[in-house]
Amino acid sequence: MTPARAEHLIVIATNDTHSQIEPNASDNLGGVFRRRAFFDYMRANNKNVLIVDAGDAVQGTTLYNLYKGEVEYALLDSLNYDISILGNHDFDNGIDELAKHYKNTKVTKLSANYDFTGTAMEGVMKPYVIKEFAGKRVGFFGININPEGLINPTDYNGMEYSSCESVADSIAKYLKEIEKVDFTVMLSHIGYESWQNNEDSDCGIASKSHYIDLIIGAYSHTILSPNDPRTKVKNANGKIVTIGQNGRNGKYIGVYDIDLDNFTVKYDQVAMDTRWDSQAHYPAMNSWLNSYRSEIKLYLLMPIGYFADTFENHTIPNEWYTNAFLEIAREDLGVDNVTISIQNKRSIRYEIPTGFLTRESLLQSNPFSNQLVIIELDGYSLTKFLQKIIEDDNFQSGRDSILISLSIEGELDNIKTNRKYRIIMSDYLHSYLSSIYNIKNQVIYKDPVTISIRLTDYVIGKTISNKRISYK
Repeated sequence: MTPARAEHLIVIATNDTHSQIEPNASDNLGGVFRRRAFFDYMRANNKNVLIVDAGDAVQGTTLYNLYKGEVEYALLDSLNYDISILGNHDFDNGIDELAKHYKNTKVTKLSANYDFTGTAMEGVMKPYVIKEFAGKRVGFFGININPEGLINPTDYNGMEYSSCESVADSIAKYLKEIEKVDFTVMLSHIGYESWQNNEDSDCGIASKSHYIDLIIGAYSHTILSPNDPRTKVKNANGKIVTIGQNGRNGKYIGVYDIDLDNFTVKYDQVAMDTRWDSQAHYPAMNSWLNSYRSEIKLYLLMPIGYFADTFENHTIPNEWYTNAFLEIAREDLGVDNVTISIQNKRSIRYEIPTGFLTRESLLQSNPFSNQLVIIELDGYSLTKFLQKIIEDDNFQSGRDSILISLSIEGELDNIKTNRKYRIIMSDYLHSYLSSIYNIKNQVIYKDPVTISIRLTDYVIGKTISNKRISYK
């Protein structure tokens, strides 16, 4: 007698697609039409298929800046995703705006360690979901990143966070011992390794776990190829936990083939390249997207200024931003005597190239909905504040760095104890620094418009008055 063929569950996973609906210009990988073609092919050729997204489907192109996630969240349903979790950038426009689009999607939405009680997102997320295939029960649960220092507090106001490690294995234990599932899958948006000292990570949680079988990760944009030894981590019982993650922008998609007889996992990674183009014909979806593309093209094609400098490295564009903030404070905000500008380097996502500037280039370089804040410190407090920044492990570890520009050369060489100093920064950076350095109550001005809009107005103003746009 021929033995029965083993039943398999194919889990297809995306992560950190960041509003990239077109193929990436740099390498022609990715694109939502190829992704849909791949999904359709896998469903047509496999009995048990589940499609999941591990967060940050939004933020990264003008699409999100203009439409606040309307398109990206609609695509979760259009492409028939089964399960999704949130990323940190899903909060970039605040909980109310997130709920406006995300809560109305049909996809099952998971988070075991975010509590949205009392917010616009209340009742939207489930801690876990159980799916049955060939008589075997598979439990899926979502784990989300610590928002402190990563998400602007006003953007997640009212949400309660529980530590990833304290929740992850305990809910996996509950699923196995109480719900009697045969296999557990953790969808994670916390990063493969710690993004700052002692922060929870996929690797760390896997090594300490007893009940987690598979981790589908996101956030750190790690590309874990199938033969990478980092995809196999021994748990506290010496059992292998498979971990996968597939970079960013939808260039690669993870495929997890779970044998439902012995619960082994075969991990694969598929490039969204031109091979899928012949199958990627979806006229209705294309027509729908064209209604959004037309406005985006205006942002791509309409110059608002000309950037005069050639850059040799990645530090000078950021210096342009910090210097621009000083001019904006004086010329646009009407706040005098702002002498120090502080910028966290990670808030700048793309270099600004030499040549014509468009709204698109400014939005891509600083895509967030943050606003400018001006604080005032006496010389004594400023000295302590700067010293703490210098000593901060987060800024020294490479995850981020602080860049400072001065309106007067040598301004910090001889700080006077009793003098008042005015400092401009983003409200995100101010919020993070306030949680550590006690500067929360020193705000003298908060800009009512976003930084991206303020920078656009700044460039247009310079252009109209025929002034050179330069980092100097």
